[in-house]
Amino acid sequence: MGNSSWIKYKIEIWERLRRFAAGRLAMPEKSPKTTGANLIRAFFIKTLTAALLTTCLFYAADLLVGSGLSFSQYVWQTVANFLIILLLGIYLHSTRLKNWKRYLSVVAIYFFIGHFSILIEAYLFDVSDLNMTILEMARGFFIVLLISLILVRLFPVRKEPIKSNTDYPVRFRIRPLGLLSGVFLYLFIYGLAGFVLQASYPEFLEFYKGKIPSFSRIAGVQIIRSFLFMGIAIVVLRSCLLAKPKTALLIAMLFSVLGGIAPLIPPNELMPGYVRIGHFFEVGISNFLYGYILGYILVSNSEEKEKAFVT
Repeated sequence: MGNSSWIKYKIEIWERLRRFAAGRLAMPEKSPKTTGANLIRAFFIKTLTAALLTTCLFYAADLLVGSGLSFSQYVWQTVANFLIILLLGIYLHSTRLKNWKRYLSVVAIYFFIGHFSILIEAYLFDVSDLNMTILEMARGFFIVLLISLILVRLFPVRKEPIKSNTDYPVRFRIRPLGLLSGVFLYLFIYGLAGFVLQASYPEFLEFYKGKIPSFSRIAGVQIIRSFLFMGIAIVVLRSCLLAKPKTALLIAMLFSVLGGIAPLIPPNELMPGYVRIGHFFEVGISNFLYGYILGYILVSNSEEKEKAFVT
């Protein structure tokens, strides 16, 4: 009788230990949700911090040149900076580039899409003069250099393991037909968006009266801009560890937000509100369409890079 009780006691203890061990083993299944929430929260805090720092740098640059904006304009600029940093952070989270290549890629994306292409367009249509354009380019380039350095620190290389190592071979060849198609596609979308905007808002003709340059000059500048956009698209296509549709979407968002939406969020003295809002939708939509299509036409399916896919 004593032996039977002892055996039952042992069995009961064993069952308790088994249930305890099973519960401990099941706990990591809940951790990814917690970890994912923490990652999103940390990403948001980093993005907001970098956006505020960017606004502070623009404010300091304004003080140096003896100009300044109202408080509400700096608030809107912070919103714009938040969107820019958010997309650059997503790019840094998805790219396989390291060290100085990582830094230079952010500088190229931010400056050429978010500053250079916009400023030469403003100068082309006589919205800004040569001195203002050069000053804004110099100020923007200096701020981009500093912010890009901060961003590569805030959004370091991913530490979690990837399906293949970072030195995997990349088979990537740019098709000449893809480049040619990219130029004509940009000219078509640019022209179509302009015609739609003028048809929707006849007031635009009054604002740009006497400012519209010759067709050949417009076409020449837009060809240059198309190659800038394609160069950035190639950088993203070569470096991102994303599936092709997601990479194309990232390119589209970078072109749309950095090259149109974010710069037109803050009110400015260069153009009336209706012109700014009109271009907000025109450039935002046209750049998005161009970037997304460009993500597919530059590389054929048979020549896609061999890479790990990040979900």
